[in-house]
Amino acid sequence: MIREVFDAILALAPKQQDKIHRINQLLHHLFKDALREKLIDSDPMLAIYPDDYPAPKHGKYTHINDLPTLSKFMKILPKIHGEPSTIAICQIAPHWFTRPVEIRFLKWANVDFEHNKCSLHKAKVRGQSINAGDLDQRPTDYFMPLSPQVKTILQKLFKITGQKEYVFAGINDNEPISDNTAGRAIRTACKREGFENLSSMHGFRYTGRSFLPGILGIKPRIVEQHMSHSTSVDGQEAAVSSDKYGYDDYLYAPERRAMMEIWSDFLEGVANGKYKELSPEEVQKLFESGKKSEWQQFIEELRTKYIRLASIYQQMSH
Repeated sequence: MIREVFDAILALAPKQQDKIHRINQLLHHLFKDALREKLIDSDPMLAIYPDDYPAPKHGKYTHINDLPTLSKFMKILPKIHGEPSTIAICQIAPHWFTRPVEIRFLKWANVDFEHNKCSLHKAKVRGQSINAGDLDQRPTDYFMPLSPQVKTILQKLFKITGQKEYVFAGINDNEPISDNTAGRAIRTACKREGFENLSSMHGFRYTGRSFLPGILGIKPRIVEQHMSHSTSVDGQEAAVSSDKYGYDDYLYAPERRAMMEIWSDFLEGVANGKYKELSPEEVQKLFESGKKSEWQQFIEELRTKYIRLASIYQQMSH
């Protein structure tokens, strides 16, 4: 019966493949738990395998991978319209570049302004659903450092939605903002300024993963840890080849705190015009004079700040 329902939905709406995949996975977990607790006598999902309805394969999400485009986008970001939760999540997403579902399900109870961090549940943990009803009873398995810029945004939002459960509350106070609301707000703002959609919410993960090692010199392993990519080889390829056996169990908390601060400074600098494209003649003139451009100086200052902050945070109690 369940298979017939799934097939009928897909026949009428092929674009619902991802939802069917997630429902299939959820039902497998629910009935397996119910059978274990002896709430049912048989599992109706035994005739359906978890991979019978696979998740659709996505190409790369729309993302920014060059500085001129990032400069354009960061100037558009303050012009996004919408409810306070919508504006705030759009402003924070480039700074955090976590999975959109993880940021959407963040609760005020897990925001720690005193220690400048948020506690989260990873969206990709085997046997766990981030919207499971009992998730609050499970220990959080991930933390997000708060840069001063992000902390300011959250503190302003707290005055508006602080009495609600979810930080980025939707129309219904008991639910988070919807999956498409932030993405739609970004696309609309870009179109209003004469650009096609410059980045999706998920696309910020590409941007952070590319720019932090490429421009700011942060070790990829630290960025991967921040992105909550697994390095275990439990049937899966490790995120970082140098740690393919999963021995690196260090959480890189001090380095990640420092990294998120300079990343916010970096985005703020790009938004404020620190980055300027130079003509070949201007580049040659700088080279011959032995002087550094404002951008070069800015990047060097951020790299120095990262090293200093990481050393300080290693000695800080948590």
